[in-house]
Amino acid sequence: MLPRFASLAVRVALLLACGLGAPAPAAQGQASYRFVAIHVVDRATQAPLPGVRVTVRGVGDRDWTSDPQGDVMLAVTPDRRAVLELRRIGYTAQTVDLPAGTSQASLTVALAGAVMVLDTTRVTTAAVSPMFAGFDGRRLRGAGSASFITREQIEKQLALRTVDIVRRAVSVRIVDSSGVLLVSSSRGPKTIISGTGKGGKGNDLAPCVMRVAVDGMMREWGYSVDDIDPKEIHGVEVYPGPATIPSEFSGMRKDAYCGLVMIWTRRGP
Repeated sequence: MLPRFASLAVRVALLLACGLGAPAPAAQGQASYRFVAIHVVDRATQAPLPGVRVTVRGVGDRDWTSDPQGDVMLAVTPDRRAVLELRRIGYTAQTVDLPAGTSQASLTVALAGAVMVLDTTRVTTAAVSPMFAGFDGRRLRGAGSASFITREQIEKQLALRTVDIVRRAVSVRIVDSSGVLLVSSSRGPKTIISGTGKGGKGNDLAPCVMRVAVDGMMREWGYSVDDIDPKEIHGVEVYPGPATIPSEFSGMRKDAYCGLVMIWTRRGP
């Protein structure tokens, strides 16, 4: 293989055959065109760059492309300054200034890789609490006979008291205990041992009051759900009996014979 640019006459002949046309008559001792041989490389690796598009500024109907060896040859007028523009995807465009002259030119041009700058990523969604994720997961799974009340439902209801929110759940009823409204199971009353009856002993029936937990923490027996403002509630899940309580709350089953009301607040524990 001939060294680079050694076959200049062959390249010139091909260039003319591909549409440059015969050179116009020139004055004695002055060439009509001067040929510029360019070798394009990657600035970082010095590897040849094929596919580089070369244009002459002000000449919009002609361009040249470097070959697999990174070589390209073009013709420019000898009596004018020529500005060459080299472009390739992934590289920064570069301009080469050739002053007027009649001599043949050969040069190497190194293109630098373009630095891609991405726009700043902005997170626009609110962070999801693990507690809320657990509530939504159980709700979507449809945990047995449990009832789920979402924040959206609470806002639509416009309830002024939390007891009115819980009242919507299946298998519950509200009972009054000395002026305090408690949530009880509609499955029926439970039997308690009393001091009445024969021999001072007997059994009475009492409402099956459900236990209440807030943000995963069990509250004392008789806790009023009205101690929580409806505006602070993210969601409510109601389990009508110990068998319906999911494994996440298995530690509460022994104290929730009548069922469990789990309230999740928007502020968390």
